[in-house]
Amino acid sequence: MSRGSTARELRGELALTHIAVCVTAVASVLSLGGIVLSLVEDVASGRWVSSLGQGLFLAIVSFLIYGGLVYQLARLGHFNRLRQHRRATDDELDRFFHGPRPAAVTILVPSYKEDPLVVRRTLLSAALQDYPWRRVVLLIDDPPHPSQASDIPLLTAARGLAAEIQETLRKPREHFEDALRAFLERSARGPLDPHQEMPRLAQLYRDAATWFEHQGARYSICDHADALFVEITFRIPAQRYHEQANRWARRIAPAEPALTQTLLADHRRLAARFQADLTGFERKRFDNLSHEPNKAMNLNSYISLMGQHRRIVDSCGSVLLEPADAAEADLSVPNPDFVLMVDADSLICPDYSLRLSMCWPSPAVRGSPSSRRLTALSLMRRAPWNGSRARRPTSSTSFTRASPRTGRPSGWAPTRSSGKRRSTTSPSPIPSAAIRFGDTSRITRSSRTPNRPST
Repeated sequence: MSRGSTARELRGELALTHIAVCVTAVASVLSLGGIVLSLVEDVASGRWVSSLGQGLFLAIVSFLIYGGLVYQLARLGHFNRLRQHRRATDDELDRFFHGPRPAAVTILVPSYKEDPLVVRRTLLSAALQDYPWRRVVLLIDDPPHPSQASDIPLLTAARGLAAEIQETLRKPREHFEDALRAFLERSARGPLDPHQEMPRLAQLYRDAATWFEHQGARYSICDHADALFVEITFRIPAQRYHEQANRWARRIAPAEPALTQTLLADHRRLAARFQADLTGFERKRFDNLSHEPNKAMNLNSYISLMGQHRRIVDSCGSVLLEPADAAEADLSVPNPDFVLMVDADSLICPDYSLRLSMCWPSPAVRGSPSSRRLTALSLMRRAPWNGSRARRPTSSTSFTRASPRTGRPSGWAPTRSSGKRRSTTSPSPIPSAAIRFGDTSRITRSSRTPNRPST
């Protein structure tokens, strides 16, 4: 049953589950009672072979009854949780999006000899999150100098994915940023004419819908994962933008100040949709970073660099990353508020980051289901940073709150290994520090992140 199930459907499922538990309990007592009586009679009569058969049958039936009861009780808890859950409305998400500055998010996608088409799918679903201030980093863990000829095309394609997707988003990004600048110039010159501004915004929404429809139409669908990707990443946003365009086309203009604020919020949200920053990182290029063959250290090597400026140094044939000033740095890693870790073969819904950031109460590690089952978010566990090792995660995607003091995640864990390499853990080789994020002329960490109690 989906998250959108009605209260009536949930009550019906709960009633059926209660009846099933009662029927199972009564049937269990009757059936097990008969078997126990037969077993007692056989033992009393000295029929040991028959007693052994009855005992074995009793154990098998008890095990099957136990499994059935566990399933029914789990089902009961699931529907109770669905009944108590209240999904955030679109209005609540809008207020959060346009409220005090949302936390900056870095989305890490670890990859090791993955199919470039699969990784591209994941990067696009991350880049097109309906969330401001997001950065997507592909952590390429392939050997920088492949020994097998078959690995060379994979590495070459992986290195070009971030730039390719950035180029794909360039035209719509420039289009909506230009529209935002033009709106700000018009509003600065004097009162806005609602009969001109509302049709302009409606057309912008149609432009966004057309872009998403075009991307979905040109994407080649080969399997169910491609179909799911096109549906949640392109078709659903296109449908919503068409609905927004129709609402603005039919809307009656409110008072001028309220109209100006609403128009500005919508222009900014449209522009932010295409403002993702994509890049790649290869830890194995540098001799002073960990080369341990596991996903944990691939993630940990990059997380340890957050909030730092580094320059690339060639020393005696070794390529090193050494601390540097911002002006001399070859690599500057922003220090985000949150770190979202997504497997290279996973998909996330466009509003995933927004909903997760909205309900984030305190430092913790959250997990999401895999790309095959997109269900409600659930709190997996809390894992405090102990400075020495990372706790084993429980899902393919996790969301981590960065510590305002050190820049490290307060509770971070690497994603579960996909089975290609054994996952181990080890301490972070390089400490991290808090620095400015994004446009350093306007935004600093101290102005963005309030002091919060740790858990």
